[in-house]
Amino acid sequence: MTEISPAINRDGRTDESLRAAWGAGFEVAVCERCQWRCLASGDFAQQICPNCHTSKLTVLPGGLNEMPYSTAPELLLPFQLDQRGLGKAIGVFSAGIPFPPAGLNQAAMLSRMMKVYLPVWLVDAQVSARWETEAGFDYQVISHQDHFDQDAKGWQSQEIKEDRVRWENRVGLLNRVYQNITAPAIDDHQRIDAQLGPFRQDSALPYEPNQTAGAYIRLPDNPPKEAWPEATASFEKTAAAECARACGAGHTRQFRWKAEYSNLNWTMMLLPVFSTCYVDDQGHAQAVLINGQTGRITGTRRSSMKRAGKWSLSILVASLLFFSLGLLVDLFLAAGYPPLTGFSTLILILGFLGVFASAIPYLTAWDYNRKQGARPPGKH
Repeated sequence: MTEISPAINRDGRTDESLRAAWGAGFEVAVCERCQWRCLASGDFAQQICPNCHTSKLTVLPGGLNEMPYSTAPELLLPFQLDQRGLGKAIGVFSAGIPFPPAGLNQAAMLSRMMKVYLPVWLVDAQVSARWETEAGFDYQVISHQDHFDQDAKGWQSQEIKEDRVRWENRVGLLNRVYQNITAPAIDDHQRIDAQLGPFRQDSALPYEPNQTAGAYIRLPDNPPKEAWPEATASFEKTAAAECARACGAGHTRQFRWKAEYSNLNWTMMLLPVFSTCYVDDQGHAQAVLINGQTGRITGTRRSSMKRAGKWSLSILVASLLFFSLGLLVDLFLAAGYPPLTGFSTLILILGFLGVFASAIPYLTAWDYNRKQGARPPGKH
């Protein structure tokens, strides 16, 4: 029978031993608005929440004993993006937004930038299984097709090669130790993973408390028991790839297995993410996340309807002034000096067209926001 929890239980560890494992300067803090829990050093507690960028963090009085999972991380992926890379990522994020909010600029967003480590479970297990799959082997079929050639005035034969796949059933036994199979530790892991893309795990380092100085460490939402279904799916995917290689086939499909797990060991790995925000027209902070390795960025992109409205109003006022000027010239000056008739007509036309054109900035911003609202998250 598979047991999941024991490696994560606190087992009566004291606050002193927890601080030795995690780091002496950490406190457990929570955002009362979004309930985001994290570890923060003393200098960073009581600061703005890195998740919602709205409410301050509140330090919990119980210290590290407030953590539901006491075991310190095994691995950590270091931040690899420098200030220049961050600026480039913000430029990519803001590019193409018509009438962006005033706070959506590189200087403001860099000033709000915070380092955050997101947790992911790592699972080691001894796996014994009986598996079966359909293995596909590539081969070619050569045939000949005859056609009448008008130039040669005769029948010609053309060789045709067709690629096909021969499917064969394969079965086998598997007995392997798999290490560091990942499983989600937070509720929004799948969304963040889809938006920020993969992290390069080959750069992982053993966890040391001093490596997380100046950063927040988000605490897991999901205990191992809840993350286990995702872990088994990852085990199956890894095993399926290994069995496919063992078959020597070019393709596999319909992989099935019956697995038994033993000697489970759960640890944690920390993923590097930069968190920042900009303020929209309503004064709400819009969070923006950046992959700390690759610079891939995600967040809600919005045009400023206020800025677009000001542009529309300015164009409307200018157009009405033009129209009024043309009307005055036509009524009072063109009668005494006929050459001004063409000039006044041109001004009237420009003013008339400008009245209709004044709606363009506002409609452009409105349409952009409408399309962003319908776009899947993370697609910019």
